[in-house]
Amino acid sequence: PTWLIDKFLPEVGISCIFGKPKSGKSTLVRDLMVCIAQGEDFLGKPVKPGKVIYLAMEESLPQLKEQLKKRGAKGENIFIHCSSFLPVNPLERLNEILFEQKDVKLVILDTLFKVLRSKDEHAYQENMQLLEKLAQVAEQHKVHSMGIHHAKKGDHADGDAALGSTAITGAFDANIFLRTDDQGKRIISSQHRYGEEIPKTLVTLNKLEYKFTVA
Repeated sequence: PTWLIDKFLPEVGISCIFGKPKSGKSTLVRDLMVCIAQGEDFLGKPVKPGKVIYLAMEESLPQLKEQLKKRGAKGENIFIHCSSFLPVNPLERLNEILFEQKDVKLVILDTLFKVLRSKDEHAYQENMQLLEKLAQVAEQHKVHSMGIHHAKKGDHADGDAALGSTAITGAFDANIFLRTDDQGKRIISSQHRYGEEIPKTLVTLNKLEYKFTVA
C-alpha cells in the first residue's frame, strides 16, 4: 500500500486507537492530525500531508481550540465538527462532505460509535456492517479513517483490550493501543494487517505543547 504514515498507517483504510479514560488517546490523535495537516513527522515517522476532518463528539470547542493552539496548529487543513449532534445517517453526510472537500487525507471519529451511532457495542453483526460502510467510504474517497474507542477495564492483551464485540479489532487495518503502566508512564503498541507493528514502546507527552515523542 501507499502510506499516510510511513509503513504504519495506509493512505486508504481504517484504523482505531484504544485506551482507557484519561490515557491520552484523544490528545495523541490530535497530535497526529496536526502532523498530517502540517506535514510534520509523527513519532519520528514521515507523513503524507493533507486536510483532516475531525468529528469531536465529546469536546468543548473553546478548550479544543486552546489545545490545538498550544500544539502549534495553524488552522489550515483542519476541519472540525464539535457537537454531540449529528445527522440521522452520519456516514452518508460524511460521504457528501468528502465529495465537497478535496485532498482530505484523514478523518477522525471521536468517539467511534458515537459517530457511527451503534446501538450496542457488543452487537457483532451491527458493528461489522457499520465498519464495512466506514471502510467503503474510505475506499471511495481514498482517505484514512481513524476511530477512537475505549478499552476494557483491567489488564488485557492488545487484541482483547477493545471494549465490545470482537468485530471491532478484526475490522481495522491497524489497531493502536495506548495504556499507562503502574508508574503512570504511557506505552503505545499496535497490530496491523500490513505495515510495521509498534512493539510496546514508552512515549512521553509534553503537556505544554500537547505533543507526543518516543521516550
